[in-house]
Amino acid sequence: MAIARNLFVEELDEKEKKNILDSELQEFAMQISMICALEAGGKYSSVEAYKKIKALFKELKTSKRTLFPKVVPPTEE
Repeated sequence: MAIARNLFVEELDEKEKKNILDSELQEFAMQISMICALEAGGKYSSVEAYKKIKALFKELKTSKRTLFPKVVPPTEE
C-alpha cells in the first residue's frame, strides 16, 4: 500500500488520487479478509490479527493523508 508514498502527489489530479486511494482500499480489504481467515483458522491469535490489522490501517491512513492533506484555513487576527 505504498503507492501514494512513491509518487509525486502534487502532480496528480483529483481523479488520479481517488483512483489510487480506491486501489489501496481494495488491497486493504483483501489483506483484512486474509488476516481474519487466518485468525479463524487458528494460524494467528486474536492479538496477532489485531496488531496486523492496526498496522495496515495505519498505513492506509498515511496514504490517505499523503494524497489528501488537510487544508488549514488561515486564521483571522
